[in-house]
Amino acid sequence: MYKFVSELTGKHSENPMPSEHDETRSTLAEKFADHFMNRIQKIRDSLKYLDNHKLCHKDTPIFDKFQELTTDDITKLITQLQTKSCELDVLPTNILKLYLNELLPIITKLVNLSLKQCVFPSK
Repeated sequence: MYKFVSELTGKHSENPMPSEHDETRSTLAEKFADHFMNRIQKIRDSLKYLDNHKLCHKDTPIFDKFQELTTDDITKLITQLQTKSCELDVLPTNILKLYLNELLPIITKLVNLSLKQCVFPSK
């Protein structure tokens, strides 16, 4: 991915960022933001014209069909999870496992819809 992004944005032998000594802090921050926003826009513009298959190696299988997961599949995956959590977890693993029977239809539906639509919730 790094190589791909480098090819899209170009390689520079010199540092394109302004020196802190040349600018006020607010101007410097704006130039940093502009620099990175321009790089992101260049990547987005380049990706608009690429076919998804060109991004993959020719021998890489394409994930365009799949068999929907069953509640048994999801149960197996979740029960195999280690019961570790972080305070940032919206739903701690131990609670998920405790109420798995109640949550299973919803989770299964969400997983299958996400895979079908190629849309993955940010959380």
